[in-house]
Amino acid sequence: MKQNSIVTTFLGCMLLAWACISLAAESKPPSAATSAPGQPITAAEQSRLLYCTSLSIDAYVIAGYKLHGDPKQVAKDFYASSPSAHALLPLVDTIYGDASVRDPWSYAGAFYQDCAEQLAMIAPDRSALTVPCLYETLIAATARTARAAGTPKQKVYALYADLGLKARRIIDGIYAPATVPAEGTELQLYSSCMVPLSTKD
Repeated sequence: MKQNSIVTTFLGCMLLAWACISLAAESKPPSAATSAPGQPITAAEQSRLLYCTSLSIDAYVIAGYKLHGDPKQVAKDFYASSPSAHALLPLVDTIYGDASVRDPWSYAGAFYQDCAEQLAMIAPDRSALTVPCLYETLIAATARTARAAGTPKQKVYALYADLGLKARRIIDGIYAPATVPAEGTELQLYSSCMVPLSTKD
């Protein structure tokens, strides 16, 4: 339990640092998801996009490790005990070898869109409409990890001040419960964000 607490505190501090790097390089606020023109996202497509979202959160974290100057082995050690280590350890190699990594925020967005096209098999013009949902998820993931690390929400507000009231509401939602929301809560937010874009099955 003590080791988990140390890891949570460390990751919380790192996510805050990476958010600073990201927002310094890319401060454009994500637009809210709106009803999709043309073909809506099906339930099967949304399931695949949810997997892309989970991977994109990890890509955000790994890109942060890289840009923070941490050796690749540090990121690998963090993911070594993950149930998804078989996928995440190669992802560490891929991101550390990618010269295009400039900031975690933009990188996660590009990673998501590539995953949406290659894995979820959704055309870029359709998956682009779902990118704001990814960014909302990244805000929630950062806020949840920051709260678990004991970081006051005002510090998270400050990181996303340029992203407006939408970001503040997301952060408030993470800090409002009496206890820290469970890991994966941010993916529930993604699913809620996707409702206007999805078919009614």
